[in-house]
Amino acid sequence: MTIHNVPKRSKSKTADLQIAREVSAARKAAGLTYMVSSHAVDEQARRLMAFIPRDTRSLTGRVCGDPLPGRSALDRQHREA
Repeated sequence: MTIHNVPKRSKSKTADLQIAREVSAARKAAGLTYMVSSHAVDEQARRLMAFIPRDTRSLTGRVCGDPLPGRSALDRQHREA
């Protein structure tokens, strides 16, 4: 079977591929692995976000940077007093 119109790889591309293979082999030998799935990261993010209280500020409060209720310096002073 003959394949027509297939461009040959340049020497620099072949060298880049060889370097990538060597780096991959070195990482594998060192025990480094890539995360195949982001499912674990997504699940952890969902669990962490469950601890964040809902933002009950108005649109103006969000845009102007008003502190979250219960987290302002004034609220902190009242708690400490």
